[in-house]
Amino acid sequence: MPSVANALAGTAPMPAVAVTMASVLRVDSLRAIIQQVSRQNVPGSYLEAGVWRGGMSILATAAMQLYGLGDRPIYLCDSFQGLPLPRSGSVRPDEAFYANELNASLAVGMGIVQANFDTYAVPRDNVRFVPGYFVDSLPPLRKALHARNEELSILRLDGDM
Repeated sequence: MPSVANALAGTAPMPAVAVTMASVLRVDSLRAIIQQVSRQNVPGSYLEAGVWRGGMSILATAAMQLYGLGDRPIYLCDSFQGLPLPRSGSVRPDEAFYANELNASLAVGMGIVQANFDTYAVPRDNVRFVPGYFVDSLPPLRKALHARNEELSILRLDGDM
């Protein structure tokens, strides 16, 4: 079975069924952070920038519900179409896999992420999908959050390249 590490190195295809690239330690770390936010009653929403197939987003949503934070907004920001193409001349010959195989593996549509939520029976009532490349989608989201005086309790950044 191909590993995520090999896939990111361009030596194997991305695993067909994984919903996250995160290690067990990172998964547990996110759960623990959400638990701490609940215990300390830290106000604010959850924002994840970089969603891929939604595994960490699903975990965060379920953990927020488990720890009594299920009424808070959850913002999932991703292009849902892979990475932007590299600038002309910026890719070395040994990085050719980036624009072809790797980007195809990273291009996961919003519908697939939503279906993965449904597969794990995690309600997405408070989940707000924010499509677009970060440079285009995050500034308007920041402006909207600021206008509502809305804070973030957790900001998880998982952007690639």
